[in-house]
Amino acid sequence: MKWYVTYECITNNQKFTDTFLIENDNEPTQIDQLVLNQAMQHSIKFCAEGVGSIRILSISLSQDAPQQY
Repeated sequence: MKWYVTYECITNNQKFTDTFLIENDNEPTQIDQLVLNQAMQHSIKFCAEGVGSIRILSISLSQDAPQQY
């Protein structure tokens, strides 16, 4: 199944929010290493100098529209 993952990345007192797709047979959780690794890799486009923190905001099936915060 495909899941939308919406995350927030904070670095240098700036906050960025974005969404990406991940494939997983079971519903992933906010602490799954796969989800966190993907969010870290995905956030590089915002945080070239390193990420201060990443927080997973939501995970939903790809057939559902992702919630934007």
